[in-house]
Amino acid sequence: MRKRWLTLAALAVATALVASLYAAMRGPAASAAHKAGFSACRVTDIGGLNDKSFNHLAYVGLQHAQRAGIKGRVIQSHSSSEYIPNLKACVQSGAGVTIGVGFLMDASMDAIASAYPNNKFAIV
Repeated sequence: MRKRWLTLAALAVATALVASLYAAMRGPAASAAHKAGFSACRVTDIGGLNDKSFNHLAYVGLQHAQRAGIKGRVIQSHSSSEYIPNLKACVQSGAGVTIGVGFLMDASMDAIASAYPNNKFAIV
């Protein structure tokens, strides 16, 4: 019984430490990003915004982020030849993170991320 209690106490302390560390790291970064006007730019694949799939759900997520103070921008791709120019437009507009939606743009995302190694990228 004592061993179980010690294990639970150690687990509780470890959880509290991890939570405190996360809050300490996240707090200043989150408030600094908010003050700096953090922005996200997302590029759709050819499915468009209302594809009832990834593009739509990513758009809903961006709308939630905008309500939380993140500046958001969406660029729609009408053909795969638009992926690289659209991703590049996001980077050149100064987006804090450029988000590509769709597995079809993995090579384009890789090309842009390699060309702009100091920028942040995500792909859904």
